[in-house]
Amino acid sequence: MKARAFLCTFAAAGFLLLAANAQAATITVTGTGDTIAVDGVVTLREAITSANTNASVNADVSAQSPGAYGNDTINFNIAGAGVHTISLTAALPSITGPITINGYSPHRSPTSVIMFAPTRLTSAPLNTMPQFL
Repeated sequence: MKARAFLCTFAAAGFLLLAANAQAATITVTGTGDTIAVDGVVTLREAITSANTNASVNADVSAQSPGAYGNDTINFNIAGAGVHTISLTAALPSITGPITINGYSPHRSPTSVIMFAPTRLTSAPLNTMPQFL
């Protein structure tokens, strides 16, 4: 009898974990632009706007099949060598819900990170100090 109760409790906990994980979109920033436009890339502005509205802001985000929105994650996958800078044309939208912004990019060294600056975002090795411009 105790084993059956344990299995029922274990199964219920598993379903709750699956439900929690189902409510998490993953959006990947693929470009350094600062627009919301259907142009084949996903910008940080598009990713944040999608997470805030709990819906893909356009076809570029939808094409990634981000999953159900809720506790969302924004990843970076900006192709090409060298430093990538996102030059902001206006302030980014305020983040209105739970979100994880993963500053690591798979094309970069594991010690590379996205740095936030007042007017731009730059990727650089972790062992360097950020320069705010």
